[in-house]
Amino acid sequence: RVLNYGPPAAPTDVTGVPGEEEVTVSWRAPTPVQGAPPVTGYTVTAQPGGQTCTTTGATTCTVKGLTNGTPYTFTVTATSSTGTGPASEPSAPITPLAPSPTPTPTPTPTPTPKPETQIVTDAHRGPVVVGKPTVVVDARTDGSFRTVRAKCVLKGNTLSTRLSKRLCGLVKKESAKRARVIAAPTCTKGLRIEVTLAAKSPGETRTTWRKTWRVKAKNPIQCRIGGTG
Repeated sequence: RVLNYGPPAAPTDVTGVPGEEEVTVSWRAPTPVQGAPPVTGYTVTAQPGGQTCTTTGATTCTVKGLTNGTPYTFTVTATSSTGTGPASEPSAPITPLAPSPTPTPTPTPTPTPKPETQIVTDAHRGPVVVGKPTVVVDARTDGSFRTVRAKCVLKGNTLSTRLSKRLCGLVKKESAKRARVIAAPTCTKGLRIEVTLAAKSPGETRTTWRKTWRVKAKNPIQCRIGGTG
């Protein structure tokens, strides 16, 4: 007996994934009939517009040339050597969408620098003269002085407090807001006076001020430290 088979049944479960001006459509193949010729291809049709895509057996393909923002439904037909079968039930409406714009990176805010504590100085200009008490610096701050350091340096070596007082005559007068350093050196050769001030206010950065003075006299005087250093 010769059996005559008709075209394939309609595919089922048609769904789609939207893209930019396109939709990728997937479906379930029709249930095969024993002895019937195999399905050799599928055609997907979009409505409105009638755009199509075809396969040679795969159960997914992409319909292109669609309009972003317009909803479409899709039907699928199966074809075999006996012909093309009926269309599937339409898919639910699917709307192609333009790609999301690339987000603009949020700029990293530049940290606001902390304000610096101010140190206002009235510093002696020029060398310090031997035998003449000199206010080498008179300073004020809007914060609080944390360091008021005066050093007597002989040929690159910092002298002890005792020698500093004898050779440089250093006197410090300080409070939280004001600092004064007085020098009365007794010799000149290789002698330097160094002052360092540091101040800070809550929430502000620490500020440091430094200055060095040389010592002079009409006639150079040798600095003698003897055995007291």
